[in-house]
Amino acid sequence: MAQSIGNKMHLLVCHRQLGDLYVFLGDHRAAAKNERTYFQLAQEMEIHCLVCHQIISDIPEALETLPCCHIIHAKCADIMKSEIPDSPTGRGTPSIKCPQCKKSLEVTFTNST
Repeated sequence: MAQSIGNKMHLLVCHRQLGDLYVFLGDHRAAAKNERTYFQLAQEMEIHCLVCHQIISDIPEALETLPCCHIIHAKCADIMKSEIPDSPTGRGTPSIKCPQCKKSLEVTFTNST
């Protein structure tokens, strides 16, 4: 079962990247078809946003892929970005951590719309 879930996760990531490629190439019809496939797969897997805990594909909306490859709603990423504290010493780059794996994240995320 774990292998099946892992394969679906890889397929999900591939569809997200393929959609970005279609948009870059200007093939909006293929991008829209690919996006429907992506959301259908995400719905089948019941992937939850790590911030708001809603199922990601309940309604189509913009998503963000974190540097650690976890996926959250773009609106939740905006909330996370707005909550980044200023460095108390004025030195260093303030950062936040992924809610799932606790990996330190850069201030900018990868947009996956």
